[in-house]
Amino acid sequence: METIEVEPQIVEEKHNTTSFTSSLNSKIGSIENQENIITRRFYYTVGQFNILIEKDLKAENLQTLTINTVPNAPTWCSGIVSVRGIIMPVVNMHIFLNTKELATNKSNFIILEHKDYSPIIFQTDDLPTAINLDQFMHEKCPENTPQWVENHLSNGKTSIFEANHKHLLQQFSQY
Repeated sequence: METIEVEPQIVEEKHNTTSFTSSLNSKIGSIENQENIITRRFYYTVGQFNILIEKDLKAENLQTLTINTVPNAPTWCSGIVSVRGIIMPVVNMHIFLNTKELATNKSNFIILEHKDYSPIIFQTDDLPTAINLDQFMHEKCPENTPQWVENHLSNGKTSIFEANHKHLLQQFSQY
């Protein structure tokens, strides 16, 4: 099991944390200089969609789960799982996004924790991938883009949707 913390939180202690902060920033790819900061973020992939994870979300990767089915659950809900004693729904993002593709047999699972909602597991194609956002430009969102997608980013090769997971999680809580 691998844990990804999207934005590290540094606890102030009695000793100097400047060298610790510099060391941590160099390991996660944040390079600071006086004029710019390279923003390193993560995105997950579902079919042709690359979805950016907000910096205030906690994400944890899981590769194997025992999913228990739930009668009368929405079709996008693969079931529920217990992780460290916490019961969480598993969302098959292919069905939710209507990608017309099925999740592969080698699905990956990401626990997303938003401060305002209970943790939820997304079934995705790949584990989160790191990118530097300074290489991406904002583009017009395609028609019929869900309202939980705030921006469309592209660098000419990769297209990424900047999601507002709070709005997305609100949709799940209505079921």
